[in-house]
Amino acid sequence: HKQFEHDTKEFFLGFKYSDFYVFPKHASLKQEMIDNKLIALSVARWRYVNRKASMLLQTQHARLYQAQTQAYLKSYQKVNHTHPVHFGYADTHLIELQHLMALIIYCSYDKLQKKFTETYRGASLAEVKKRHSNYHYLGKYLKEAVEVFGVEYKNGNIARMYHGINKELVFNGMQCSIHSPLSTTSDRTVSLMFSGHAGMVVEFVPNIGMKYVACKWLSPYPDESELLFIGGIV
Repeated sequence: HKQFEHDTKEFFLGFKYSDFYVFPKHASLKQEMIDNKLIALSVARWRYVNRKASMLLQTQHARLYQAQTQAYLKSYQKVNHTHPVHFGYADTHLIELQHLMALIIYCSYDKLQKKFTETYRGASLAEVKKRHSNYHYLGKYLKEAVEVFGVEYKNGNIARMYHGINKELVFNGMQCSIHSPLSTTSDRTVSLMFSGHAGMVVEFVPNIGMKYVACKWLSPYPDESELLFIGGIV
């Protein structure tokens, strides 16, 4: 996030917050989507996303997404004992157009979503920053949508989240940290469809302070009951 570009406070293991700032390759979300060399949206699709987000922004449901900055800061510090990201939004600030557009893009275009999430992985921090610069604004607005305007797990009405994986994996422990967008569902049947015959379903019980966005109201696949997390411990 921009607030960390010149932040020299130590984060962990000798790294400063500024070490993790990713400089954008493009000037705006629009340019990032239309001119992207990895996977881009057509101008027609960009206009469709803009129209859909503009209409949804006027709904009563969109007005439910308000920043709960101070309460979240206190909750985060109590659970994690670390410096939380506050993003500069004041309490009760309403979710904005660019956040809804980022959520719609993420939920609607599978190939772009896959390429986007791959930019969170790499052999080194420098490689991750270079790759992620291709989708700086998409990552920024998704992160803000979840961490600023999302629902804390303890305040939601969903007890379990499921994630289908199309192959079997061996885990080293029962707790894991999330460092990229993670799509889950409240419907176990949906996760079984994604896992297939050779895969597995992972059941999550998130940290009580983790936040998520329920994407059903803006996704073209409402039956998936998608819940989006970005970062945290499960």
